[in-house]
Amino acid sequence: MIEYNYVLDTMKNAYFDECGELPDMNGNDGICLKAAATELYNLALEAEYAVKQSSYKTATGDSLDRIANECGLHRKQGNYATGVLTFSVDEPSSEDIAIDKDTVCSKKGKKFIQYKTTEACVIKAGELTVDVPCIALKKGFEYNAAPGEISVMVNPPQKVQKVKNANRITDGYDAEDDSSLRSRIDDSVHCTHNAINDAYLRSMICDIDDVLTYVMFQSDYTVTLFVKTYSGYLSEETRNKISKILSFVYLMGAGLYIECSVPLLVDIELRYAGDADSQEVRNKTCAYMDHLGVGTRPDERELADYIRSNVIGVEFAEAQFGKCDYISADNCYVIGNLEVVKYEG
Repeated sequence: MIEYNYVLDTMKNAYFDECGELPDMNGNDGICLKAAATELYNLALEAEYAVKQSSYKTATGDSLDRIANECGLHRKQGNYATGVLTFSVDEPSSEDIAIDKDTVCSKKGKKFIQYKTTEACVIKAGELTVDVPCIALKKGFEYNAAPGEISVMVNPPQKVQKVKNANRITDGYDAEDDSSLRSRIDDSVHCTHNAINDAYLRSMICDIDDVLTYVMFQSDYTVTLFVKTYSGYLSEETRNKISKILSFVYLMGAGLYIECSVPLLVDIELRYAGDADSQEVRNKTCAYMDHLGVGTRPDERELADYIRSNVIGVEFAEAQFGKCDYISADNCYVIGNLEVVKYEG
């Protein structure tokens, strides 16, 4: 990167070559030189930025999005976690108890992780509970919740004593970061773009918002895909998009079967030392698990090495998984509970 002083010194040397003396930097010539050097330096910075943003290897943000679009790809925008909250009272009431739409609740001990109800409802007279659908206020994996993790009412309805999520809050995932999008662009530009190229098919299928990865099995007359998704299920919209990409299979007279891989939950404890941000460690742990293939078991040493290599400031890392011995061809491991612990001292 060019420095301002280098530009100014170059101009002072050129002035000396022409005039035989150094300019008076407080005089008219010196002030003009400094003004010109400032403009040239700003132009150099703008040119350097333009060059950086023109290559997918160094581009960021909107510039990287533009390059991805030119490759037929797009940045995955993340998703809001959804589920059901159960509101309850200790004793039956003689009248209905209203619970408004947009009632906000949060995780215990993490009041910034909040959810809102998506419809109004009532605990009917004589009853103790009512179930209400909810959605996270922000996108992200950290808004997924284990059963019972949500227990705080931020703006509690009158006469309601408790709230909890009896089942998991799921489907939350973060917007794709530059590193992941850059990797997919790199895969795309290094493969032949035609329908019979496996790398190209993978780049197109994995560009679908809910798709993480997949495994394909072929026999004489059938092609079967087991697809790993963020949501844990396969919507008709996603199935139709995959079918469209693989429509040539029908032209070959073969059958196409697209199924959702069966998720298996695994708890993860990740411990690390260093001055790295714990949220970044958490995000990269999620990224490792997201890209773990169908039919593949997670590896503790591999995850620890991945964190050390991809998170600035991590000096040491170790991972411990819960039980994850079983795996079949249509299974994929996903995070159950994730605990990130920083070694102190």
